[in-house]
Amino acid sequence: RLIAAAEPVEFVAVLDAYAPGSSSPAGRLTRLRVHIRNIAGLRSLRERLDYVAVRLERRRRHRAMHRRELRAAVESVPPAMAERVDETMIRCMRAMATYAAGPYPGRIYVVRAKQIDDWTQINDPTGTCGWGPLCRGVDVAEIDCEHLELFQHPHRIELARLLDAALDDVPASR
Repeated sequence: RLIAAAEPVEFVAVLDAYAPGSSSPAGRLTRLRVHIRNIAGLRSLRERLDYVAVRLERRRRHRAMHRRELRAAVESVPPAMAERVDETMIRCMRAMATYAAGPYPGRIYVVRAKQIDDWTQINDPTGTCGWGPLCRGVDVAEIDCEHLELFQHPHRIELARLLDAALDDVPASR
């Protein structure tokens, strides 16, 4: 929209977001197959038990994090604002469901979480979170964390460092 309005666009960053159609929720059968294949590839009973323990702990932490964030959000937001947040979330979900990504004539910078949860299936042979076919170029940086950890300490420091370095590489405006 900015380009169509003849506005300058010097930098576009995408934070752990996949282009429409490049990721989807993995079905239970797919997740089960992945886990069975992963466990079968492990050599010892100890490795297999560790694999299961890590997955269960990750799921527990993920759910606990959601509960803490929800509780903190509910306690800190006045009722009128909570209603506006709900409305905004509904609008965002509608926008995501109806958005049709078009080509972008510039480069984008993607920062993605390296650890992808077991319930997301990535359909992206380009390694660009699906943005490669839509943009002139894509630079990708990874942070060794999960999606929800990207803005938490210590990963937010790494995110800021990466964005700062990427912004330093943007040519000065004319």
